[in-house]
Amino acid sequence: MEDLTSAEEACDRIRARAEILARLRVAQDRLDEITSAIQKLSDAQNRHADLSNAAVKVSNSLEEALNALAAAGNRAETVKEEVRVRSADEDRERREKQSALEKARSELLAAQVSKHHLAQPGRTMRRLRKGCAQSRQSSAATTGRLLS
Repeated sequence: MEDLTSAEEACDRIRARAEILARLRVAQDRLDEITSAIQKLSDAQNRHADLSNAAVKVSNSLEEALNALAAAGNRAETVKEEVRVRSADEDRERREKQSALEKARSELLAAQVSKHHLAQPGRTMRRLRKGCAQSRQSSAATTGRLLS
């Protein structure tokens, strides 16, 4: 009987050990799942941090680009205004030169007319008309050259 009792006790111990091993396997599987989930969470947090840093860099780059664009726009406006002012000054100078040339031509023509008028009154009128026509053509040509 003692053998039977001892065999039953051994069988109970084996059964208990088998149950403990089964629970240990279940617990180990659950621990592996938890460890895997923690690793996935850590990886996701790292990716989130990397993406957040990238978003900050993109935002900073965008801000820098917008500032550079605004500065370029301001420079373009400044240059545009300088060109407009320079162009207006050049136009004014061109008109002044044109007026001075026309005045000198008129004075020269008047001097020639008065000189020839005294010498040949009939031919003077024809020359005067011809000189005025040539003066107008010359002025138009000069204006065209200056404006181009």
